[in-house]
Amino acid sequence: MTTSESKGRFFLQNESIRIANWNALVVGIVQRRRLLYSGHVVRMQKERVAAIMLYGRTTGARARGRPRHGSGLITFVMTVLIWV
Repeated sequence: MTTSESKGRFFLQNESIRIANWNALVVGIVQRRRLLYSGHVVRMQKERVAAIMLYGRTTGARARGRPRHGSGLITFVMTVLIWV
């Protein structure tokens, strides 16, 4: 953020305030549209792809215990990609 100083006080410049407000506005728009689309999917026929994705269940059981970390190059690359 850009600031200017006048008599020991700091003031935010208009452009930095506009950027902060724009980011909050965009987040609100995205959240509202996601909520509206969720309501649309809830009213869909259950055979449609979007409804299947919303209500779908996975098969099988969750693995028990501590997650295993494999060894080798693939695991190393995946770890590096997660860090980046």
